[in-house]
Amino acid sequence: MSQHPHAIILRYGCAVVGVALAIWVRLLLDPVLGEHYPFAVIWLAVLGTAWYGGFRPALAAAILGAVGSNYFLIAPRGSFELTSVEQRVGMALYLVIGLAIALFGGSLHAAEGARREANARLEARVRERTEELGQANDRLRTSEERLHLIVHGVSSHAIYTPPGND
Repeated sequence: MSQHPHAIILRYGCAVVGVALAIWVRLLLDPVLGEHYPFAVIWLAVLGTAWYGGFRPALAAAILGAVGSNYFLIAPRGSFELTSVEQRVGMALYLVIGLAIALFGGSLHAAEGARREANARLEARVRERTEELGQANDRLRTSEERLHLIVHGVSSHAIYTPPGND
């Protein structure tokens, strides 16, 4: 299925903007959450991207979320280093869950696209059948008009013979 470049830019742009907004929102929540739950808001960005853009943009969002959260949200901040086993396991779980979200969301996105295509084909077929039905109705109307002319023509030319004059 060929896609317009503008649509591709929008789908991947959704991933980039969604993850950037999610990291920003998560940073705003720092006074409440501290260093806990670094991925919670990022998963929402992956989910939104999967819904809007499909599997590949959602996978890109999951990867960007991993990189961005590692740099901006996980201690030591400003570094890509995962210093503890908990951080590495947490990142691995994030990536597995992000991949699952991308797969499920992507399959829903693909199913919706298939539904739209099937609906468009069905609507085109309904238009074709409606046109065919209109043409058949026109032919029937013409045929009825001809029959009407024949019946009226014959009745005006009928010969009447009174009974008993055989």
